[in-house]
Amino acid sequence: MPSSKMGIASALLMVCASLCSACGSTTVDQVTGAVVIDYVDRYAIDAEGAEWAQARDEFLKEVGPQPVAFNSYPALEHLVRLAGGRHSRLIVPGRGNSQPPRPPIARTSLSTIGGVGIVTVPGDADRSEQEVIADSRRLAAQIVREQPSRCGWIVDLRNNAGGSVPNTLIGLAPLLPRGDAVVLKDRNGVHRTAYTITGEGVVASPWPPPLDPHQSPISAFHLTSGVSAPDSVTSPIAVLQNAGTGSAGEALTLAFKDLSNARSFGTPTAGYSSGNVAEPLPGGATLILTVSVMATRTGRDFAGGPIPPDVLVSEDETLLSAQQWIRRRGCN
Repeated sequence: MPSSKMGIASALLMVCASLCSACGSTTVDQVTGAVVIDYVDRYAIDAEGAEWAQARDEFLKEVGPQPVAFNSYPALEHLVRLAGGRHSRLIVPGRGNSQPPRPPIARTSLSTIGGVGIVTVPGDADRSEQEVIADSRRLAAQIVREQPSRCGWIVDLRNNAGGSVPNTLIGLAPLLPRGDAVVLKDRNGVHRTAYTITGEGVVASPWPPPLDPHQSPISAFHLTSGVSAPDSVTSPIAVLQNAGTGSAGEALTLAFKDLSNARSFGTPTAGYSSGNVAEPLPGGATLILTVSVMATRTGRDFAGGPIPPDVLVSEDETLLSAQQWIRRRGCN
């Protein structure tokens, strides 16, 4: 997984898949410009201020009651960027949305050094949902088996540029306490939904409702890990992060924030710590819209931007610093 911003941006579709609320709508071809703009106006994280209001009104005059068409995409994309920020965009078929080639993504893995378990979660944006879930369940089972003989853990999220939050979070669920792990807040700071750890996996509740008013909202879903996790974990956990940790990778980082037994090491993350939805549009385009900022279980957020580590160290010193901290906690 690359550490570049372009590499992180190419992971957005998989990130949004975990929150997509209207995929497969049968009435999408009738969605008008007014419906789209009303949706963006209601939910986009930055849809406020005079500049947004002027651009919105101009678009409504031109498109308004007409179904969104290919020739309106450029104006709409400008609005989406304005209202949703750099984590938002349009995916337009045939326009060349491909990103630069990336190296193959490794599977999640668990290794050990002495009494410390090292969990590597590289991201999942280039793999099928079924493969990712199977991989995460395998990891969860490995962690549960190893927990009795491990006195500490290192969770390596470096260069994890994103994917689906719940699909990867189930693999780490045995290391996390039960309850909300990552909170999503709207532009007014209101707690809208969360990824919640249970004894069997992760519960996710999609928000907001679909863009298409004829599409029924998706209910909360429980993604099981396939194992029964312990009620609590007290052993020290060191989380490794860097500038290549983005989007869903940042959500995984936040899941360990504000825990007394966890510390993060490395450099600030990529700065895509926000939640998106993916909504289909007439003509085959997909609206990728930022509607929330990610926050820790205690409600602490980073304004959708980079997440600083608890211990700032260079890339070369990250693993060593984490190991030293774990040793000081009595684990060798």
